[in-house]
Amino acid sequence: MDTSIYFSSTNNSISGIIQKYSFALLLIFSVNFSAFTQEDKSPLSVSGSVDAYYAYDFNNPSDVLHNRNPYVFSHSRHNELTVNLALIYLNYETADIRGSLGLMSGTYAITNLAHEQGIMQNIFHASAGVRLAKGLWLDLGVMPSHLGFESAISKDNPVLTRSLCAENSPYYLSGATLSFQPNDKWSFLLSVNNGWQNIAENNDAKGFGTQITFQPIENLLLNSSTFFGNEGVDGSLEFRAFHDFYAIWDINEKWQLTGQFDIGWQEDYGTDDVSQWQGITGILQYKPNEKWATAFRFENYQDENGKNLGTPNGLPLNITALSLNIDRTINKNAVWRIEFKNMSATEDIIPEEDNGVTNNGFGITTSIAISF
Repeated sequence: MDTSIYFSSTNNSISGIIQKYSFALLLIFSVNFSAFTQEDKSPLSVSGSVDAYYAYDFNNPSDVLHNRNPYVFSHSRHNELTVNLALIYLNYETADIRGSLGLMSGTYAITNLAHEQGIMQNIFHASAGVRLAKGLWLDLGVMPSHLGFESAISKDNPVLTRSLCAENSPYYLSGATLSFQPNDKWSFLLSVNNGWQNIAENNDAKGFGTQITFQPIENLLLNSSTFFGNEGVDGSLEFRAFHDFYAIWDINEKWQLTGQFDIGWQEDYGTDDVSQWQGITGILQYKPNEKWATAFRFENYQDENGKNLGTPNGLPLNITALSLNIDRTINKNAVWRIEFKNMSATEDIIPEEDNGVTNNGFGITTSIAISF
């Protein structure tokens, strides 16, 4: 989406002014308020991050917007020095109420929220919550999705780019969540939302989701999450069911192993058929010391009927990817990262130069990410 066109068409209206300057105003407000929060220990906290990157795809895809391929939505630009995600965050929390406001910009926002309207494309998180009982919270608004272990914030993940499973399941949901944490081992969540990664509703149906997290021992986390809802538009009924399972095992202080399995089903409109897709991800991370880390990722994603993730030429999608990631921690607020990634497919579905397609692609991505 060309945001300059949008701004030029709205800069004479109140909504246009708000969209154009909201990020800057929030930054000024947060900087001025940060001194107060530090001195008086206010329940309001301020944080933020910037993830600047450069990616080069050796297939040299010829997309006019420099998009690498249609299967990734983070760090998605080829041969362009740019920002994946610039985020400013305000969080307010007391014993009984809490609220969050996160505004963002960058290619992540442009790509992942292209279907949202106006200023909604700049909302990362906007929610308000109340405590109903001990460990029981009700939150309403736009919130990070309960599906998957990878955050949209690159610095928080073991590998620089997102896995295909993460890229093709919701990063955010808009609605209400009821969460309950009775103790340190268990947590539960129930979600009613506007559908699969929607801020604005696109049909008359609501989506539902659940999450169960179990930590049997200190260094092992198990998670089971679901989504159910009608994803048909224009009155069509296309019921979707999705399950995400992952486990994170801190083997010791230096080694971490993560495994994920996603599977989804959706009705085909006008028939009795049901399409299925699935993905697996495995990550082995090694941290020899506080300054260095490396990670290896294996992943496979299959969507033969293109129900969740289609291909440019309509061929079946079956992609296997291997990634090698190297991190250098500069200080507690900054990290330099580089990733080497190879994607291979069973069909010619990976873009290359001159609008062609092939079955293989290799790319390098590097970033400097800071947080405060």
